[in-house]
Amino acid sequence: MFEQQPEDIFAGTEPAKPEPLRPRGAVSPTVPGRPGEPSQVGATQEAVLEERAPKRRIFLIVMVAVIVLILGAGGYLVWSQFIQKRVTTITPTPAVIDVDAPAVNAPAAANANVPVAPVCGNGTCETGEDSTNCPADCPPAPPPPVAVDTDQDGLPDAEEATLGTDPTKVDTDDDSLTDREEVKIYATDPLNPDTDGDTYLDGNEVKAGYNPKGTGKLLELPQ
Repeated sequence: MFEQQPEDIFAGTEPAKPEPLRPRGAVSPTVPGRPGEPSQVGATQEAVLEERAPKRRIFLIVMVAVIVLILGAGGYLVWSQFIQKRVTTITPTPAVIDVDAPAVNAPAAANANVPVAPVCGNGTCETGEDSTNCPADCPPAPPPPVAVDTDQDGLPDAEEATLGTDPTKVDTDDDSLTDREEVKIYATDPLNPDTDGDTYLDGNEVKAGYNPKGTGKLLELPQ
């Protein structure tokens, strides 16, 4: 019953030939590529690995740079959001004091720009007040002092004292010209009756139309 041998299903197939071992670096017919890359025909396994090595180094360098940038950005974010705010909150701001500025009270400073209406009768002549609407605070200016002219010749006594003439005499040198005429009009010497020394009195020369200060005639008699 069990003497019949089982049927060999591989009896009609050719036995597989063992592939001889190739030395290291031998060229293989086809080296399969990485996913997404074409297979390389006629290349050794070592050559393929050496070709892929620079790409792996570049990839590692890029990844390290990205990680460093991410860590740096995260550290800066933490520093700016927490540490810097905390330091700013704790550090007090020094007060600046102007030692040259005058002391100002708070109420006065608050009302510095509020215009103050003038008050007549407070003893101060304020803006908007004058001697007409507030003479109590702005009294009128005193009139100028009246020059004293004792001899009434037109020259005040103070000026005659400066010139050396007699403030009580209209014509100090008796040359028929008043002291004022000699000083203000003819510019002759009020203390010398003959200014040009021609033996004629200054008043007589003027009446005759001659120049009391020298030769020639007066072109126009002063009024």
